[in-house]
Amino acid sequence: MFHLKSISGLLVIACCSIAVFGCSSEPAKGVVTGVVTKNGKPLDGVLVSFMPDSLKGTDAKMSRATTDDQGHYRLVYTGSGREEGAAAGWHRVTIEDLASENYRGSGPPPAPRVSPIYMDPSATPFSIEVKPGEQEIDLDVKSNR
Repeated sequence: MFHLKSISGLLVIACCSIAVFGCSSEPAKGVVTGVVTKNGKPLDGVLVSFMPDSLKGTDAKMSRATTDDQGHYRLVYTGSGREEGAAAGWHRVTIEDLASENYRGSGPPPAPRVSPIYMDPSATPFSIEVKPGEQEIDLDVKSNR
């Protein structure tokens, strides 16, 4: 009987240890802020997405932010609630103009302020490494011309 109780106790300890220490699959993160500009001028109302680059060994969920009226952004990791940051590792960074995509007015929508190349993860020129800790990553998109 003593042998059965000690085995049961060990199983409980093992299960609790796995639950506390063994199930954390969240990657290390870096807190990422920055400014998005177009030809040096702040770009407001654009969606910035950091998409982990599996070809460079980064396997995690993406992070996103929308720029404010001064072009500032602060990434939020999509893996667990509203946690700030992005997974450490390499990312393909896309930028989408929400103003032209969400236009609901009368008449033709405004022309996108961002070239389609920046919206395509396979074509974007932004391949950026996020490191653990705080960092500022500024992004300058070039004119559509």
